[in-house]
Amino acid sequence: MDDPRAWLALAGQRFRDGQVVEAWEACRSAADAARDTGDTALLADAATTLRDLDWTPVRGQVHLLCVEVLARPDGLDPVRRARVEAQLAATRSPWEPVSAPGTPDGDPQARFLALQAEHADRLGPDGVARRLAIGGEAVGLGRAAGQAEYEAWGRFVRIAAWGVLGRRVEIDGEVPALAEVVERMGEPRWRARLGMVRACMQLLDGRFADSAATAADAAALGAAPHLQVVLASHAAVLTGEGLPEVEARVRTLLDGAPFFARGWHASVLGAMGRQAEAEPLWRAVAPHVGDMPRATPEWLVATSGHARLCVLFDDVATAAGVYAMLEPFAELLVGGPADTPLCGPVALDLGRLAWLLGDRARARAHLADALACAEAVHDLPHTGWAHLELARTADRPGGAEARAHLDAASALAARLGMAPLVAACAALATVTSRGPLSPRETEVATLVADGLTNRGIAERLHLSERTVENHVSSIMRRTGLTSRAGVAALVVGRPA
Repeated sequence: MDDPRAWLALAGQRFRDGQVVEAWEACRSAADAARDTGDTALLADAATTLRDLDWTPVRGQVHLLCVEVLARPDGLDPVRRARVEAQLAATRSPWEPVSAPGTPDGDPQARFLALQAEHADRLGPDGVARRLAIGGEAVGLGRAAGQAEYEAWGRFVRIAAWGVLGRRVEIDGEVPALAEVVERMGEPRWRARLGMVRACMQLLDGRFADSAATAADAAALGAAPHLQVVLASHAAVLTGEGLPEVEARVRTLLDGAPFFARGWHASVLGAMGRQAEAEPLWRAVAPHVGDMPRATPEWLVATSGHARLCVLFDDVATAAGVYAMLEPFAELLVGGPADTPLCGPVALDLGRLAWLLGDRARARAHLADALACAEAVHDLPHTGWAHLELARTADRPGGAEARAHLDAASALAARLGMAPLVAACAALATVTSRGPLSPRETEVATLVADGLTNRGIAERLHLSERTVENHVSSIMRRTGLTSRAGVAALVVGRPA
């Protein structure tokens, strides 16, 4: 149109006809013309032509246009400024306080770079509160300076921090706010990031197929390949699906990866039942678990993985140190950047480690906390695993409490399609329903509880070492246990 204000007249007519999205498109055309000509008054009118926008898909975009108008240095007449400020307040997210953008002090770019530098120094779990504040400052700076990139980065940082803190309500408020900024930017890089954030949230909800599809869309937009592998490996371990393909991709990534990535590979191999290949990797990593810098984004995720490997390989010696490293962060969820998955409550790892270390009361307390944490954040996969661990560690195996937890775990596993959890629930149900062991297996288990190795048991019972290995494997399979310490607990009635 020759007259840009004709777009606003068209927008008004479309809005009155109930065509909200089409009306906003006309406003955007007027706004584009205003930017081209430097007409701040026209830009303000484009932001205020539509009104009463609650529950419409354009509310957030109108809000961002108001932010842009108020950040322009050429100013507005008092009437238009009052209108834009009112529209800003009317279209704000209900998850955020009313605020108008201020004027940035000094050089906004220099301040943004300083925030990013400080964020890089606060990546460990003990820096999560400061990261949240840094993200908030970046959001405010972006609005004040009219820089959508700053706001998008701040939202991204805040989503990651809220995730580790287990605050799902806040996450679900930040993600739509990030989406509105990304829509305004129109950059494929940020669209890919947003897609990975959404895929991770779907994974938290146990929506494995939706998550994979969303991640594939993000990959098409240019999401980093290694992020795809991280997401796929987490889903594969939970569902049991696609593990061979994931293992091959993880193995390929090991070339040039940090030393501790071997623990990631060992976890995937362990999920496949390939313990003979996984154990040497773990034995290489285990002596160095305390050497990983805590201020790295991978520390919490890697240390959680080390906890699971301690349990898998009955590594009591390493478990004590890993427990001590994780215990200060018992209230957190395991997570890294917002485009990587949340991996369950730290308390779940602590409960398993405490059980392995022989502290029943502490294990039960941690596991109860883990269940509450997982439920609060709607982490359905780890809610299921927490129920199973509470059933497994119950004071009365087969009692009412144990059965309730086992039933809850079984129902979630079946509904979500988590084959490993289904199998673990079935194994535990078999144990509690008919008694786990034959006389010979009971004899072998008793000697395991006495601390004998397979060779020592073979010598005591005049059996071959291979036969003893088969008995121990059968005991673990029938009981659903994963360690010799667990077998000992079954025999002597104490936690592993």
